[in-house]
Amino acid sequence: MVNNYIWTSYRDWSFKILEGIQDLDGWRTSLVITTKGCVYDFSRLQARGIPILRVDDPKKDLKEGRIVYGAIQEMDPSAIFYHGWSWMVPDELLDKYSNLVLHPGKLPQDRGGSPIQNQMRRGEAWTYANLIELRKELDAGPIYFKEKISLEGEADDVWARMTAAGILTAKSYLDAFTNGTLNPTQQIGEPTFYKRVSPSQSELTPDIPSVQAERIVRAHNETDPNSYVVPAYISLQNGRLEVYRATLNKLEGTEETIWVPGKMGNGLDELVLRVNNGERVIAFPDNYGGNLYLTRIYKN
Repeated sequence: MVNNYIWTSYRDWSFKILEGIQDLDGWRTSLVITTKGCVYDFSRLQARGIPILRVDDPKKDLKEGRIVYGAIQEMDPSAIFYHGWSWMVPDELLDKYSNLVLHPGKLPQDRGGSPIQNQMRRGEAWTYANLIELRKELDAGPIYFKEKISLEGEADDVWARMTAAGILTAKSYLDAFTNGTLNPTQQIGEPTFYKRVSPSQSELTPDIPSVQAERIVRAHNETDPNSYVVPAYISLQNGRLEVYRATLNKLEGTEETIWVPGKMGNGLDELVLRVNNGERVIAFPDNYGGNLYLTRIYKN
């Protein structure tokens, strides 16, 4: 007998997890549900005969009576995965199926939106990637499996670790489901919650200590084309300077330019080129005597 599950997401890292569990015996992906604007390359999944269903309105199209809900009913899945899904799942689905999500955090702490960005911004060094049951209460479901991952490096580095942990935990869940050995652990303790990061929280100003600014740069440096997170930036008179890499110490062998507000317009294009070529860094002073050294930037 072959069981089936449905995968619901729009994020690249989530679909890499899906591709990583295609070799699991006794299971098949019966359907992928994604957003209309998702730009992930589904050709490898489609070559396996997996249908892709795009939703016009993620807030409504999973509700009972809509076409997506009907497709789910037809598949009658043993589980539905929502790794990287950003919208509330209707009660009709929560009550009828096993609904799973991968959430990074030291649960019951770190519930809520943008958990990777928020933990990196706080200076956390590590967290857990938790495979949990999706419940009506935000991120409150029991934990089936978890893997400890580092939060060091750039956001893309962390998402790569999340992907690896996501493959391990998904395979563990599906194997345990098959063997009848699922044994989830309830969350214990007082929860803490994050709000989703907003674009304005990516802005770097002298009022932000350089140590915190460096964390913001790392946390917001995502290259997933489906992400809502914007890179760190410094506001210009006309536009912004996006900051993709920065350090707290000046790199050896590079020249230094001090950031002077309002006086960086002339020659900024050439300066951007020199910074990205590794010849120069821009020292962005904070109001507390520290510097953030910009090492990869883009004028937008």
